Amino acid sequence: MTTRLLQTLLLLAFVAGPAHAQDAAKTRVLALLSAIHELPARSDFDAAAPNARDIVLAVARDATVTGPHRTRALEALRYWPDDAAFAAYRLALETKAARHKTLRMLGATFGARALPVLTPYLRHADPQLRVTALEAVADVEGSAADALLSQALVVEAVPWVKRRLHRARARQGRTVK
Repeated sequence: MTTRLLQTLLLLAFVAGPAHAQDAAKTRVLALLSAIHELPARSDFDAAAPNARDIVLAVARDATVTGPHRTRALEALRYWPDDAAFAAYRLALETKAARHKTLRMLGATFGARALPVLTPYLRHADPQLRVTALEAVADVEGSAADALLSQALVVEAVPWVKRRLHRARARQGRTVK
């Protein structure tokens, strides 16, 4: 090989190296997000890529991502419960397909901080979304969550939604007055 050709190949390898490593890291994280039966542990994500959080966050924010990847990314954000994850959950609420998972993850991950975001869904026109919001609020400990659920019970007109509310509270070992 000529010196010039060798220099060109070395330059290409140097330039492509980081991009290839980044693609490989993303591929490993996406493989974890493809899990069917359960979300892999945080340690699996950390071992897959040093920037696993950033990759998961990007997938969670991207409404064009289809299949299980976005749903699992929203679920995986619970491993990094920071302001960026909270903002990603709020953004995901704008996508109809992600609302149910997002509501549940908000309550489970952020507790009382999520209550102002969950509250409007307690009065949503869709009873399925109301049930999801009720269950998300039921995951939150404290008197503020109890008060919201008690208020929801008073105004709820759909019998099966009321039954789901009682069951959600019973799972938590609490009752709604």
